[in-house]
Amino acid sequence: MTRFLKAKDFLKKIQGLPEGKRKIILWSVVIAIGLALIVFWFLNIKQAVNSFDKGKFFEEMKLPDASQETDFAPSEDYDLPSYELFEEELKKLENE
Repeated sequence: MTRFLKAKDFLKKIQGLPEGKRKIILWSVVIAIGLALIVFWFLNIKQAVNSFDKGKFFEEMKLPDASQETDFAPSEDYDLPSYELFEEELKKLENE
């Protein structure tokens, strides 16, 4: 309970200060909290980078082996539209 009263007295003391000093106190607190958050963020990034397992990442990606030749021709299950389908439309556009 005494801590609450001390905090309340502290806030009343700040409220009694001129506006310029109150702004300085406000921005000082905002900057201090911002710096603390930035430091916390950088430490988390550093930990994430250090704990990153490159081998496991590539295993989970399941990328095809680069040494294997790949056939880019479409399979029988996948039909690409042929040029003949659009030939009539192209002729119409040319005539216009």
